[in-house]
Amino acid sequence: MKRLNTDGASRRDVTAGCGGLFRNGEGKWLGGFSRNLGRSNACIAELCGGFYGLRLARDRGFSKVELHVDSSVIVHKLHSNKDESVVGWRLIQEIRRLLSLEWEINVYHSYREANLCVDALANMGCDHGPGCVFMSSALLG
Repeated sequence: MKRLNTDGASRRDVTAGCGGLFRNGEGKWLGGFSRNLGRSNACIAELCGGFYGLRLARDRGFSKVELHVDSSVIVHKLHSNKDESVVGWRLIQEIRRLLSLEWEINVYHSYREANLCVDALANMGCDHGPGCVFMSSALLG
């Protein structure tokens, strides 16, 4: 079982980023990512973290994944069959499509304080240029 923690960040100037990290069952770092999203809001940034993280997990051939996000609202939206909000609707649909593929995946809420590294990755996304940066070794410091 692989664990994927994701997060999103949005600054006052509406610059947004997202990030995530993968660990194995023993907690060993398997990789991390940081992505600049341009101008966006916190909700979209959180959803993008989950979406891009799941795509990376799928691309890397992970068949059993625990997705941990720090937004209980996002977890609720992903588990709900209702589309009560226009904000992020398309991303929610894409994440649900990924969740429905043939792999074992569970979505959980985790408090930000439980994983400051993924918070740092999301904030890094706000600072670097367009695109995604993948890190194969853990951040230190």
